[in-house]
Amino acid sequence: MDPLSQRSADSLPGIERRIAVTMAFFALLFFMLLLYFWRLQVLDHARYQRLSDNNRIRIIEMPATRGIVTDRNGVILADSTPDYTLAFIPEDMGEDRKAEIVRLAELFGRDGPEALDRFDRNATSGPYMAVRVFEHLNPQEVALFEANQDRFPGGILMVVPRRYYPYSRVAAHIFGYVGEISREQLDSEEYPGAKKGDVVGKYALEKAFDTFLRGKDGGRQVEVDARGRELDILGATEPVPGANVQLTLDIRLQKALELELWDERGAGVIMNARTGEVLAMVSRPAFDPNEFSLRISNERWSEIIRDPGHIMQNRAIQGVYPPGSTFKVVTAIASLMERTMDPDEVLFCSGAYHYGRRFYRDWKAGGHGKVDLHKGIVESCDVYFYQAGERTGMDALARWGLVLGLGRPTGIDVPGEKEGLIPSPDWKVKARGEVWFPGETLSAAIGQGYVLVTPLQLAALYGTIA
Repeated sequence: MDPLSQRSADSLPGIERRIAVTMAFFALLFFMLLLYFWRLQVLDHARYQRLSDNNRIRIIEMPATRGIVTDRNGVILADSTPDYTLAFIPEDMGEDRKAEIVRLAELFGRDGPEALDRFDRNATSGPYMAVRVFEHLNPQEVALFEANQDRFPGGILMVVPRRYYPYSRVAAHIFGYVGEISREQLDSEEYPGAKKGDVVGKYALEKAFDTFLRGKDGGRQVEVDARGRELDILGATEPVPGANVQLTLDIRLQKALELELWDERGAGVIMNARTGEVLAMVSRPAFDPNEFSLRISNERWSEIIRDPGHIMQNRAIQGVYPPGSTFKVVTAIASLMERTMDPDEVLFCSGAYHYGRRFYRDWKAGGHGKVDLHKGIVESCDVYFYQAGERTGMDALARWGLVLGLGRPTGIDVPGEKEGLIPSPDWKVKARGEVWFPGETLSAAIGQGYVLVTPLQLAALYGTIA
């Protein structure tokens, strides 16, 4: 055989192998391509469909209206009014988002850096989620935006409910106020179901009943053009308004009591003695909860917390004070129940009571003369109750004070209630590391010394007696 022919025959198997390898490679490549197309078409279909829809469909939030608060007669005390808010959808905005927000702030005559800060803080929810930037727009601002809307792609007007208190400062410490939920509150368990940007109750009843009052937000699915302008509504889920709350309060009595204390620092409570219902509860001076609904500034908040009148303190449940002679009824009840005093027994009051090495004086310098229990209460005789306290002892006074509801919260629904203090010898040892002196019992018997109560506790005590 020809040597050349021999070499050609020998090389054929090598060529066939290379062809076979090449064909296998292309077959594998084609198979992988088919597999990739299958994954795109089948496995990832829903994901890419969603991304495609996001290019033309937006979900616009529809905040729920907060529930109404009324008095016992149905008079509205806390309501919600419609309010315009301007939000931005980041994905629909121009290339320079910050410049767009600053231009709009200048158009409105508002603070640009503050608007930018608000956008940056809230733009983390997603590129297609509306970020509220300008709140409480007035009619002129609404008209300005609508006339210049083409200059601000991605901007949308939203009508959101704003909390409104028609009686302003009246009963402010009972209602409290609302505000946008903070990051710390979101991380806590105080507000289940709340999300970033929600308006929640932050004080008093607004906070205590927030879960009921807040309601459930809805939304509408809209089709938008390339600039984010709304073209059509594709669907909507209506928001569910919050539940209404009716109080035992009577706004007529509340206003009358407010007027009595108008320029004073103090508190007052009117209670139905038969049912224990609080008909009026006042703390002065007070704040205007409508300020908080309009997003209070840091400067204004600093002014409020530094106010020498402590306007945020509800003195009716958070102020603890020596009850003075109003405590004498507790001493009377304790001495009768312990049988240490006979109501008909007559004691003599000369204006002072000598005990140990000192004289405990009566408020009346000349004394009250002969005093039984009835006269002791009517004329508030200190000397009579010094002796009643001495005979009864501090342990018994403390026990009956607690039985009558002092030294512990009443359980009213308004948060932040203080316990007050009904002291005892054991309490002093534990709290102060000191023994109880017998003379301190005499001071406690007329509501002095360590005894502390809230105005609400005192009202409940006298309601019990009544």
